[in-house]
Amino acid sequence: MSKHAREQGWSWTDPAPTPDELAARDSDIRAWAESRGIGVTERGRIPSNVVGLYDAARLDRPQELKRDHPSEE
Repeated sequence: MSKHAREQGWSWTDPAPTPDELAARDSDIRAWAESRGIGVTERGRIPSNVVGLYDAARLDRPQELKRDHPSEE
């Protein structure tokens, strides 16, 4: 394992998400974004800033939502 991976808290023992788990997460992110008026496509890659907003909301970090997406205020 690389030094960078260890610094990030990654571990080889963490199971990789299954394709079904990844698809479910993408679906959750798309529904969350749509409910907030954030445009995302139905298919393809979800922009990293949208994933970041979703993660921040899930972790209840509203200060990041305000900084990264002013319309969320």
